[in-house]
Amino acid sequence: MQVYFKPKTKLGKWSAWLIVAFTVATTILAVLLYLAFGGGISGSEAEGRLFLWLHLLVGIAPIHFNTPFGVAAFITGVISIVRSKERSVAVCLAVTLGSLFTIIQFITLCQVLSYAS
Repeated sequence: MQVYFKPKTKLGKWSAWLIVAFTVATTILAVLLYLAFGGGISGSEAEGRLFLWLHLLVGIAPIHFNTPFGVAAFITGVISIVRSKERSVAVCLAVTLGSLFTIIQFITLCQVLSYAS
């Protein structure tokens, strides 16, 4: 049995690219968080407007920005493993990272809903 790094099936390739998109989106979100809450923005009115827009974006971004990529990578990876017997390292990594992220998002959602009620 050979072990491949790159996936061979279409769903496996989707899963691998979605986890790459998830990583890029998470990195962009981390940079935005740094700029909004500790990036040394001070001074003029233009920088104040940028600071306000970053705060608004960071308030919305965690929900809509990287979540779909992580969950979709997990789902497509599991489907490609079960249906197509995909055994590449990239798909296994995508399923592992996607499942961890999905579990963390579910726990966070449960905590938010428990505090809201």
